[in-house]
Amino acid sequence: MDQDKKPLATVNVLKKPDGSWWFAMTWRGVTQPLQGPFRSQVEAAAGAQIAIKALEGRNAR
Repeated sequence: MDQDKKPLATVNVLKKPDGSWWFAMTWRGVTQPLQGPFRSQVEAAAGAQIAIKALEGRNAR
């Protein structure tokens, strides 16, 4: 992928051995701390989407 075509964010959703769901996000090349716990994979993915929208809004100013 071209340097200009890299996505601003990448997200990984993972399940820990205790059954809780977490997400890890990289925003503009900087890995953010693990976020969670969530009760389901869908909740973790939604949490990641909310975090991305907040970062996009903060950087749009």
